[in-house]
Amino acid sequence: MIKLLYQGHSSFRLIDEKNDTVIYIDPFAGEGYDVPADAVLVTHEHPDHNQVDMVPKKADCKIYRGVEFAKKGSMVSFSVRSIDILTFPAYNNYHDISECVGFIIKAGDKVLYFDGDTSKIKEMEQLKSKHINYAFLPIDGFYNMDAAEAMECNEIICPDYAVPIHVNSEDFLDMTKTEEFTSGNRNILDPSDVLEF
Repeated sequence: MIKLLYQGHSSFRLIDEKNDTVIYIDPFAGEGYDVPADAVLVTHEHPDHNQVDMVPKKADCKIYRGVEFAKKGSMVSFSVRSIDILTFPAYNNYHDISECVGFIIKAGDKVLYFDGDTSKIKEMEQLKSKHINYAFLPIDGFYNMDAAEAMECNEIICPDYAVPIHVNSEDFLDMTKTEEFTSGNRNILDPSDVLEF
Protein backbone atom coordinates (compact mmCIF):
# COMPACT_ATOMS: atom_id res chain seq x y z
CA MET A 1 0.00 0.00 0.00
CA ILE A 2 1.08 3.57 -0.75
CA LYS A 3 0.33 6.19 1.92
CA LEU A 4 0.68 9.88 1.18
CA LEU A 5 0.52 12.14 4.25
CA TYR A 6 -0.26 15.81 3.65
CA GLN A 7 1.69 17.67 6.30
CA GLY A 8 0.49 21.12 5.25
CA HIS A 9 1.62 23.92 2.94
CA SER A 10 3.62 22.00 0.29
CA SER A 11 5.00 19.30 2.58
CA PHE A 12 4.30 15.59 2.05
CA ARG A 13 5.51 12.21 3.26
CA LEU A 14 5.12 9.26 0.89
CA ILE A 15 5.49 5.68 2.12
CA ASP A 16 5.48 2.58 -0.07
CA GLU A 17 4.82 -0.03 2.62
CA LYS A 18 5.33 -3.02 0.35
CA ASN A 19 8.85 -1.93 -0.62
CA ASP A 20 9.76 -0.08 2.58
CA THR A 21 10.40 3.17 0.72
CA VAL A 22 9.96 6.58 2.38
CA ILE A 23 10.20 9.93 0.60
CA TYR A 24 9.59 13.42 1.98
CA ILE A 25 8.71 16.27 -0.37
CA ASP A 26 9.40 19.92 0.48
CA PRO A 27 9.73 19.45 4.25
CA PHE A 28 8.66 22.45 6.28
CA ALA A 29 5.13 22.27 7.65
CA GLY A 30 3.15 20.12 10.02
CA GLU A 31 3.91 16.85 11.74
CA GLY A 32 4.84 13.32 10.72
CA TYR A 33 8.61 13.70 10.59
CA ASP A 34 9.07 10.43 12.47
CA VAL A 35 9.84 7.82 9.79
CA PRO A 36 13.41 7.67 8.44
CA ALA A 37 13.67 8.67 4.79
CA ASP A 38 15.25 7.01 1.79
CA ALA A 39 15.12 10.37 0.02
CA VAL A 40 14.09 13.98 0.43
CA LEU A 41 12.88 15.92 -2.62
CA VAL A 42 13.23 19.71 -2.57
CA THR A 43 11.51 21.59 -5.39
CA HIS A 44 13.48 24.79 -4.68
CA GLU A 45 15.49 26.49 -1.98
CA HIS A 46 12.98 28.84 -0.40
CA PRO A 47 12.85 28.19 3.36
CA ASP A 48 9.22 27.05 3.31
CA HIS A 49 10.25 24.10 1.11
CA ASN A 50 13.77 23.03 2.07
CA GLN A 51 13.91 22.20 5.78
CA VAL A 52 15.70 18.89 5.25
CA ASP A 53 17.06 18.86 8.82
CA MET A 54 13.51 18.15 10.04
CA VAL A 55 13.60 14.76 8.36
CA PRO A 56 15.06 11.64 10.03
CA LYS A 57 17.19 9.83 7.48
CA LYS A 58 18.28 6.30 6.75
CA ALA A 59 22.04 5.82 6.49
CA ASP A 60 21.93 5.94 2.69
CA CYS A 61 19.31 8.70 2.38
CA LYS A 62 19.81 11.09 -0.52
CA ILE A 63 18.72 14.72 -0.80
CA TYR A 64 17.51 15.64 -4.29
CA ARG A 65 17.51 19.41 -4.78
CA GLY A 66 15.51 20.96 -7.58
CA VAL A 67 18.12 23.60 -8.28
CA GLU A 68 20.59 20.90 -9.33
CA PHE A 69 18.09 19.44 -11.79
CA ALA A 70 16.96 22.84 -13.08
CA LYS A 71 20.54 23.74 -13.99
CA LYS A 72 20.53 20.83 -16.45
CA GLY A 73 17.72 22.52 -18.34
CA SER A 74 15.63 19.44 -19.11
CA MET A 75 13.45 16.83 -17.47
CA VAL A 76 15.48 14.25 -15.56
CA SER A 77 14.29 10.82 -14.47
CA PHE A 78 15.58 8.80 -11.53
CA SER A 79 14.36 6.22 -9.07
CA VAL A 80 14.32 5.89 -5.30
CA ARG A 81 13.99 2.18 -4.67
CA SER A 82 10.46 1.33 -5.84
CA ILE A 83 9.50 4.91 -6.79
CA ASP A 84 10.09 6.43 -10.25
CA ILE A 85 10.51 10.20 -10.40
CA LEU A 86 10.65 12.72 -13.25
CA THR A 87 11.52 16.38 -12.76
CA PHE A 88 9.36 18.97 -14.49
CA PRO A 89 9.76 22.72 -15.08
CA ALA A 90 8.34 25.13 -12.49
CA TYR A 91 8.60 28.92 -12.59
CA ASN A 92 6.92 32.31 -12.32
CA ASN A 93 7.86 35.88 -11.41
CA TYR A 94 9.07 34.77 -7.96
CA HIS A 95 10.67 31.46 -8.95
CA ASP A 96 13.35 31.28 -11.63
CA ILE A 97 13.23 28.41 -14.10
CA SER A 98 16.93 27.78 -13.45
CA GLU A 99 16.32 27.19 -9.73
CA CYS A 100 13.01 25.34 -9.42
CA VAL A 101 11.35 22.11 -10.51
CA GLY A 102 8.24 20.07 -9.90
CA PHE A 103 8.23 16.30 -9.47
CA ILE A 104 6.14 13.68 -11.24
CA ILE A 105 6.17 10.57 -9.07
CA LYS A 106 4.97 7.10 -10.04
CA ALA A 107 4.15 5.18 -6.87
CA GLY A 108 2.48 1.84 -7.32
CA ASP A 109 -0.07 2.35 -10.08
CA LYS A 110 -0.59 6.07 -9.36
CA VAL A 111 1.05 9.11 -10.96
CA LEU A 112 1.37 12.14 -8.69
CA TYR A 113 2.35 15.64 -9.83
CA PHE A 114 3.89 17.91 -7.19
CA ASP A 115 4.42 21.14 -9.08
CA GLY A 116 6.41 23.05 -6.49
CA ASP A 117 5.99 26.81 -6.73
CA THR A 118 4.81 27.77 -10.19
CA SER A 119 2.17 29.53 -12.19
CA LYS A 120 0.55 28.40 -15.43
CA ILE A 121 3.37 27.58 -17.83
CA LYS A 122 3.42 26.40 -21.43
CA GLU A 123 5.14 23.13 -20.47
CA MET A 124 1.98 21.99 -18.68
CA GLU A 125 0.57 21.05 -22.10
CA GLN A 126 2.85 17.99 -21.88
CA LEU A 127 1.25 16.75 -18.68
CA LYS A 128 -2.02 15.51 -20.15
CA SER A 129 -0.13 12.63 -21.78
CA LYS A 130 1.33 11.65 -18.38
CA HIS A 131 -2.13 10.55 -17.15
CA ILE A 132 -1.77 12.27 -13.78
CA ASN A 133 -3.95 10.79 -11.03
CA TYR A 134 -3.34 13.57 -8.48
CA ALA A 135 -2.08 17.09 -9.23
CA PHE A 136 -1.03 19.20 -6.24
CA LEU A 137 -1.41 22.87 -7.22
CA PRO A 138 -0.39 25.99 -5.24
CA ILE A 139 -3.10 28.66 -4.97
CA ASP A 140 -1.77 31.37 -2.64
CA GLY A 141 -2.18 34.06 -5.31
CA PHE A 142 0.94 35.96 -4.34
CA TYR A 143 4.07 33.86 -4.77
CA ASN A 144 2.16 31.53 -7.07
CA MET A 145 -1.03 31.43 -9.09
CA ASP A 146 -4.35 32.01 -7.41
CA ALA A 147 -7.21 29.51 -7.34
CA ALA A 148 -8.64 30.72 -10.67
CA GLU A 149 -5.34 30.25 -12.50
CA ALA A 150 -4.82 26.89 -10.79
CA MET A 151 -8.20 25.81 -12.14
CA GLU A 152 -6.99 26.75 -15.63
CA CYS A 153 -3.94 24.54 -15.05
CA ASN A 154 -6.22 21.77 -13.91
CA GLU A 155 -8.07 21.97 -17.24
CA ILE A 156 -4.77 21.68 -19.11
CA ILE A 157 -3.35 18.82 -17.04
CA CYS A 158 -6.60 16.80 -16.80
CA PRO A 159 -5.74 14.86 -13.63
CA ASP A 160 -8.22 12.54 -11.98
CA TYR A 161 -8.03 14.75 -8.88
CA ALA A 162 -6.68 18.24 -8.27
CA VAL A 163 -5.56 19.13 -4.75
CA PRO A 164 -5.12 22.82 -3.83
CA ILE A 165 -2.05 23.39 -1.62
CA HIS A 166 0.28 26.27 -0.61
CA VAL A 167 -2.88 28.20 0.16
CA ASN A 168 -1.54 31.17 2.11
CA SER A 169 1.81 32.93 2.01
CA GLU A 170 1.59 34.10 5.65
CA ASP A 171 -0.30 31.50 7.71
CA PHE A 172 0.96 28.29 6.15
CA LEU A 173 -1.78 26.09 7.62
CA ASP A 174 -4.74 28.40 6.82
CA MET A 175 -7.05 26.38 4.57
CA THR A 176 -9.68 29.06 3.87
CA LYS A 177 -8.59 29.73 0.28
CA THR A 178 -9.17 26.15 -0.72
CA GLU A 179 -12.88 26.86 -1.10
CA GLU A 180 -12.05 29.22 -3.97
CA PHE A 181 -10.80 26.21 -5.94
CA THR A 182 -14.11 24.92 -7.25
CA SER A 183 -13.11 22.47 -10.00
CA GLY A 184 -15.32 19.40 -10.08
CA ASN A 185 -12.37 17.05 -9.59
CA ARG A 186 -11.00 18.86 -6.54
CA ASN A 187 -9.92 16.84 -3.53
CA ILE A 188 -9.34 19.11 -0.55
CA LEU A 189 -6.89 17.79 2.01
CA ASP A 190 -6.46 19.09 5.51
CA PRO A 191 -3.05 18.81 7.16
CA SER A 192 -2.63 15.29 8.56
CA ASP A 193 -4.96 13.76 5.96
CA VAL A 194 -3.63 10.60 4.31
CA LEU A 195 -4.32 9.34 0.79
CA GLU A 196 -4.03 5.56 0.45
CA PHE A 197 -3.61 3.72 -2.84
